[in-house]
This record gives sequence, C-alpha cells and structure tokens, in this order.
Amino acid sequence: MANLRMPLLAKDNLLSIKALLKEQPGLIVVAMNQGPHSLERYLRPMLDAFPNLHVETSCLIVEGLIEEFCRRYGPNRLIFGSGFPNNCAGASLLHVAQADIGPETRQAVAAGNLERLLGEVRL
Repeated sequence: MANLRMPLLAKDNLLSIKALLKEQPGLIVVAMNQGPHSLERYLRPMLDAFPNLHVETSCLIVEGLIEEFCRRYGPNRLIFGSGFPNNCAGASLLHVAQADIGPETRQAVAAGNLERLLGEVRL
C-alpha cells in the first residue's frame, strides 16, 4: 500500500496505528473514529512525528477543534468522516459546516483531501 500510495483507513486505536507507522513510515493512514483517546496525549505527538497520518473528523466534536487542527497541522491532513453508523452523520457534518474556516478549507476537508489522496494512488 505504501508503494502504491494507497491510503489505509484505520479504525483502530492510536497505539496500534503508531506501531504500524513506525514500521511503515511511508504508509498513508487515515485514523478513523478515535473517540475516547486523548488528542493531546496520543494524537498530537503522532501528527508531529508522522506526516502521512491523516485524521477523519468524527472525533473532532469539541467546539474549535477543527479550527485548531487546521491552524496547527494545515487542513490537508483532515478528512471528513461521520462515524456512521455508530454516530449520527448530521452531527459531524454540522461541525465541519459551522467551523470557522474559509470556504476553500471547508471544501478541502469535506471532500477535496480525500479526492486528492485517492487521485495519488498508483495502480
């Protein structure tokens, strides 16, 4: 997958994802549904260490977190995700729609970043 630049959508805990990225740093990973993990303790250090790590938005439900993520890491590593069927899809969409980010950033998070990642796959 790393050689093909094919993203891995990983619905696993961050410690497992970290072990995978240490073993395969070239692998593009989208961490999905991160729920109860501490973003400060686990996710932020991983984002600093692994530039191919992306995050889907269903875990970013605290007000201002999408904006802060975009400021700190840029919007290119944020992928819209709803967490459906475990979560209500509308809630995640509302967080992205109401985030204080520009229209270009919103479009990138909502669809553009995933389209870009998929467009970079080398089959």
